[in-house]
Amino acid sequence: MVVTALDTDLDHFRRVTGDLELEIEEHTFEIPHLQVQGPRSRELLAGLTDADVASLRYFRFFPEPVTVAGVEGCWVSRTGYSGELGYEVFCPAAGAERLWQGLLDAGAHMGIRPYGLAAVESLRIEAGLIFLGYDYFQGVTSPFHMNLDRMIKLEKTDFIGRPALERELAAGITHRMVTLVIAGEEAPEYNTPVVRDGRHVGKLTSPSAGRSPTVERLIAMACIETALAVPQTQVEVVLGDGRTVPAIVDSYPIYDPEKTRPRA
Repeated sequence: MVVTALDTDLDHFRRVTGDLELEIEEHTFEIPHLQVQGPRSRELLAGLTDADVASLRYFRFFPEPVTVAGVEGCWVSRTGYSGELGYEVFCPAAGAERLWQGLLDAGAHMGIRPYGLAAVESLRIEAGLIFLGYDYFQGVTSPFHMNLDRMIKLEKTDFIGRPALERELAAGITHRMVTLVIAGEEAPEYNTPVVRDGRHVGKLTSPSAGRSPTVERLIAMACIETALAVPQTQVEVVLGDGRTVPAIVDSYPIYDPEKTRPRA
């Protein structure tokens, strides 16, 4: 089972597996998906299923479907896009509304409520989570620029894209992803240039940089020249009217770099 972000991924999978004896089936509209994220997500989910949620390890899933909020046939994984402890629930389409209402009702009794994309954006900038279509464009953006070296195993057997990755690594990694702490309160826009001594050295990749409610600073993710991707390096961010404001390179991610929260 593969969960992706774009419709075009299906065409890609079929194209690169054309010489293999396999069949790829699409079930996108048959399996709605909900995320239960945050410090009390385990407590909330455990109250809605007989499955042993407490035993589910980070980045694992129950190998058999379980019942959640009275909805049978749900797949539960300990994954998510928040940088916090969390779970994802995939359910049959016929039970989606009942599952949603069950989560809402149980959450209301615990003081837990739904959150939207603005909250997700804040969380993912704090946690340094890459956003496909903003930070990364497949076939265009280098995964090395996104600090994804740990995901690339060139010592393994052949795989799609390996020659291109080997060439890029041999030529040298020119850019890296960083967190910038920006002076003032004016949030720069997506793709805002980053400069140093008047020279363009990178750009912001997060669509809506803003004040982090967790670290209480104005932060953004940016892809800048490798030599400058060192904590405490000073740069400037160009605002929409041409003014520049100081910024400083900080830890990437700036919040919980060891991912102790989602592993809790």
